Amino acid sequence: MSGRTAPEAKELPALAYAHYVLARAKADDLATLRYFNDTKMADLPTQLAKAQLAAALAQYGDTARAAAAYDSTFAPPPKRPVGLRYVDYGSDLRDSGAVLAFAAGNRDDEPRLTAVMDRIAELFAHAGRTSTQEQAWLLMAAEAAARATGGTMTVAESDAAPQTRGEPLYLRRPLGSGAAPADDRQSRQQPGVANSVDDRRAEKRSAGRKQGVRRQPNGISA
Repeated sequence: MSGRTAPEAKELPALAYAHYVLARAKADDLATLRYFNDTKMADLPTQLAKAQLAAALAQYGDTARAAAAYDSTFAPPPKRPVGLRYVDYGSDLRDSGAVLAFAAGNRDDEPRLTAVMDRIAELFAHAGRTSTQEQAWLLMAAEAAARATGGTMTVAESDAAPQTRGEPLYLRRPLGSGAAPADDRQSRQQPGVANSVDDRRAEKRSAGRKQGVRRQPNGISA
């Protein structure tokens, strides 16, 4: 046994997310991932964390554990612990959108996915306003639902007329640029994962060159 103490409940969502990111890169330790699932799934305080753990298991082909993990996400969300919103900036609406974004590709769960959509619609109808977390996950949920059902979505950009399309509209603003976001149809990401590290590094190098940053021997940027 190591001398490390067990993680606190508020740390568990971050650990679930870490497992998902590592699994996406095929860099996680499968035994550790399975142990975390088997011992901590019931303690995860949000549906988003459970969906991320389910997706991580699915990345490694552990369909039995992934299915069981997804099963736990479809249940009505438990009451969120007091103060958790200030740790993960989440809500029941955010988490429900995330569950749909992760699980929409599984057509075997269509009846339960429909129930999640109904829950999202009800929560959204009663929301006085939405946070950026909620807005982002609702967009990803809408895309996932459209892809899963073969449907379309209505997209409006700035003052342009709304368009009905089967593909989402991706916009990217280059780092260090004041230009308006450009249509980036090649940017295809999994839910909740940023572009690759190499992409981010390339963008940072490009931004540095544009801003004329140079490194002096004394370590001071001019």
